Amino acid sequence: MKLEKKHYEAIELELEGCSISEICRRVGINSRQTYYNWKKDKDYISALDKARDDFQKSTNNYIKSKATNYINKIEELISNPKTSEKTKSDLLKYMVNRALGVPTSKQEIHNIEEVKVDEEFDMSQFLKDVKESNKGREI
Repeated sequence: MKLEKKHYEAIELELEGCSISEICRRVGINSRQTYYNWKKDKDYISALDKARDDFQKSTNNYIKSKATNYINKIEELISNPKTSEKTKSDLLKYMVNRALGVPTSKQEIHNIEEVKVDEEFDMSQFLKDVKESNKGREI
């Protein structure tokens, strides 16, 4: 099918998260079945996939452009004595997972006495190391 303006409007509304009823009402189609038929058409599917890809790329580019600001804000929150320990822990976990990847499975620790915690952990140095190791890489 040759896509018209209303098809592209429907794609945009779908990407915005509108319901099917809302999409139909706003693009001026009287039947939900018409919309479902569009969703089966290869040209519509292709245009929708391209729009999704374009949206994802532009969102990723925006986030990448702000990555340094986000890391600086995380550092501020971690360094702020008013930030709860839970929040600090969550932020550190997030940073480690972004830098090293999210573990895919849990390891069971059989002898808890062998696990030692480094009480001299330097958060600022850790964040600087993460920044340094990720320069030029996608975050």
